[in-house]
Amino acid sequence: MARTLTYLGLVLLAVSAWLLLADESGWVGGGESEALVPVAVKVGIGFIATGLLFGVLDPLWRRVSRNRCVRCGRAVERGQTYCNDHLRATLNEYQDQARRRGVL
Repeated sequence: MARTLTYLGLVLLAVSAWLLLADESGWVGGGESEALVPVAVKVGIGFIATGLLFGVLDPLWRRVSRNRCVRCGRAVERGQTYCNDHLRATLNEYQDQARRRGVL
């Protein structure tokens, strides 16, 4: 999403530059670009800033949110999905189900 916002902002800046050139050369008449260009430049700069902000915050958010238990959110060891308590409970539940089916 960060890359998309940045590219969209660059496209808006390019369109506003084209509108200025088209207005000066007479391709677009009636001064329509005078109202559109400032808005397009502001929105384009806003999209670029938002895209860059998301680009910086996304890796930080992933680092903070990883290595958490799926059930309770406590910190877990690397490569684990559950904390030790929930891992033990899940294994006990699985063993109980297997015993009821007669597998174990």
